[in-house]
Amino acid sequence: MTALETTFAGHLNEICISNTKGFTGHTLGAAIEDVVLVKALQQRKAPPIANLTKVPAHFQKLNFSGQENIDSEYGLHLSAGFGSHFAFMFVKRVQENQVEGNLAYHRWLRKVSGVQKPELKIIDNTLCVVAGDPEAPSALTDTSSQAPAVRPAATKEAPAKPVSPIQTVPAPATSVTSEVPVSGPDKGRTAEKSKR
Repeated sequence: MTALETTFAGHLNEICISNTKGFTGHTLGAAIEDVVLVKALQQRKAPPIANLTKVPAHFQKLNFSGQENIDSEYGLHLSAGFGSHFAFMFVKRVQENQVEGNLAYHRWLRKVSGVQKPELKIIDNTLCVVAGDPEAPSALTDTSSQAPAVRPAATKEAPAKPVSPIQTVPAPATSVTSEVPVSGPDKGRTAEKSKR
């Protein structure tokens, strides 16, 4: 509290303080807080702090998340771990591009999924890409995959060479050998035993 008051004396009420641990518990490196920070800056609203119903008197000057909109361009994430490990992440707000009508996003989704009309669905609490109805009209017009307005000049292709079928060649008849352990004074060595 003293560090915040000293460092940000004139802006203390503008700093939104958030905490996700009450909702998630120990995530052991899952970085959920990082995602919440980025999304809170984008949406200009952070989730409330779990179980924070009464703010103690000495924390009344602080602005805890869930109370009002965030008007910040930057966020700072402090992560304190086991064995006195500390990590800080400083993030600048960037406006997220919406999925709806985002041609670049849909091209990327087609590329990574290998599906011409991919759809996102939640199946068993997992976000999945599934093949959409190929007959359904596309919500976006992607001109990059359409035929060009001017056709390139025709080129003369060489006739295809006939491909000969694969032939199986029988293996030559050979004697089969196997190793047989030797007993007696030559113990530990092996001898070859021929089978014909």
